[in-house]
Amino acid sequence: MDRLAQLIARGMSSDISRDELSKQTRETLDGLFGSRYQVRSPRSSRIALMPSDDSVSFAGLVHEDSPTSGVYGGMSLIWFPADADSDETTGSLLTFVCGTRGLAPDEQILGRPGHSRHLQALRRYLSDTTGVPMWAKHDPTNLSEPFPQVLREEYRKYTHAITRYGNYIYACVSVPKELERARTVVSAFLDFYAWERGWQPLSAARSEVNLFKGQLRANLFPKIDRKSLVGLLRERRFVILQGPPGRPVLPKMSLQQTSAAKG
Repeated sequence: MDRLAQLIARGMSSDISRDELSKQTRETLDGLFGSRYQVRSPRSSRIALMPSDDSVSFAGLVHEDSPTSGVYGGMSLIWFPADADSDETTGSLLTFVCGTRGLAPDEQILGRPGHSRHLQALRRYLSDTTGVPMWAKHDPTNLSEPFPQVLREEYRKYTHAITRYGNYIYACVSVPKELERARTVVSAFLDFYAWERGWQPLSAARSEVNLFKGQLRANLFPKIDRKSLVGLLRERRFVILQGPPGRPVLPKMSLQQTSAAKG
């Protein structure tokens, strides 16, 4: 996991060839199975570190039934490495992406309300533990929703990838350079992906993975303090304290109170 975090945080470094980086990336991804997850976990990897400026470099994990090249569909864990630049540091945009072929064969995962809720929990978890901001769509199946314009400047290193795949990216985070925080971010995305895929962690990683799942459950609902509550009241003029959205629950009234109200 440390090696994977290093690779992703480094991005497309100028001190290593694309062929060598591709080799290291494949070896590192393969090494996760047998060290963190069971070897028989159904998966497929995509590594396309393109030398052309017209192509978008990426690497990651896709559905096991995906073709070895060309378009694919379903949920995928992909990172887009930034190229080294004279005035920009390298790095990677780590994402959950729906393949350009569509939701299948993962429509049951992508369309499940729990998937979206856990993405928001993941966002809160990373903010609390690393201070790294994460963005996620409220509806991962909405492929017509473009990547938010307000975030394009923040992620300008990845403009090429966002321009090409922005509608299909439904969650993303810029992986920090510092290794400890990078590992937390990368392992969270990987373990979330593995959880949705039904992969079983090996005993050596089970306690860490189970702790992460517990943290996600603890972050399913936002923590609202008094200051946040006042802010919501000023912005929206109301706050629903109990009950489903759109159906505020009225306080129970005694028979005498009801009669007095009618009178």
